[in-house]
Amino acid sequence: MILIAVAMEVVGQLLYKSGINQMHGFQGSPFDIVPLIKFAAEALTNWRVLAGIGVYCVQAGVWWGVLSRADLSYAFPLTSMSYVLLLVASRAFLGEHISITRWMGATAVVFGVYLITRVGADCSSGRGASGIRIQATTYATTPNTSANITVKTTHNTRTKVTSTSRF
Repeated sequence: MILIAVAMEVVGQLLYKSGINQMHGFQGSPFDIVPLIKFAAEALTNWRVLAGIGVYCVQAGVWWGVLSRADLSYAFPLTSMSYVLLLVASRAFLGEHISITRWMGATAVVFGVYLITRVGADCSSGRGASGIRIQATTYATTPNTSANITVKTTHNTRTKVTSTSRF
């Protein structure tokens, strides 16, 4: 779902930019209210800008789904992949020139995302990259009697017993 949200962010930005490219450029300071209102009104009549707003609205719903399943500290940094995808998409669809410095920055972002998504438990929370905590507990009464082993998985606040074994 995170990749869907990131892809939708890129599509929304491409729609915004292609719509804005069809308009007269914004003249004046962003603090000049009248020209700003005129520019916004013109933008809101452009179908590409409106489609970009629509994509962003749907993307918000997808993002809520992501947040219901993953830690924010894991999910949000992954949205930085949109920077990389946007470079590629801007070159491919808008014909923009991408400098070597930007490509180097994109490479640094990819490396950072790799570090965030490395498989393994986060020592502070006991959660893996999926945001799921696994806990195994062994209960034994006395020697020569049976023992119960219970495995619980916790995702956000929901705990589910996934297996119980009796020995």
